[in-house]
Amino acid sequence: MTTYDTAKHAAFPLKYTIDFDEAEDSCVPWIFSNMAFAHSVFFATSAAKDFRLGRPYTRPTLIHLRRTIRSLNVQLGEDGGHLDDSTIYTIVTLAMLATLVGDLTAVRAHMVGLRRIVELRGGESYFVERPKQHFMLERSVMKKGLTWTLADYHT
Repeated sequence: MTTYDTAKHAAFPLKYTIDFDEAEDSCVPWIFSNMAFAHSVFFATSAAKDFRLGRPYTRPTLIHLRRTIRSLNVQLGEDGGHLDDSTIYTIVTLAMLATLVGDLTAVRAHMVGLRRIVELRGGESYFVERPKQHFMLERSVMKKGLTWTLADYHT
């Protein structure tokens, strides 16, 4: 978890200096209750190690990637699966790591899915109640130069 926390702090440094609502900062329990999110954490940790060592994804990293995608698809296939906040975090993790390795096809697929989920959850009005997620998505999506930005909802 240390590598994951370090990477998360580097990606979202203001999270630790802005006083967001505590209810919105409760992703730790998802590791124990949500398979897709748990595997995305394992995938991110393993991928960060691979990246740091300058090597392609190793077998354990690819196993967690496959498990993340499989679990995410199962979750999205369930009634209300798109309403779980962990879904957004999982997809953003997948998109950021795909960006890191230059897999633009995967980035595009994740961004299309993320956009659809945000639309299903009410578009901009969804973010009014979740400033931390809005900040996180703006930071990760726009800063990383991904193919879709949340600016579409600021018209």
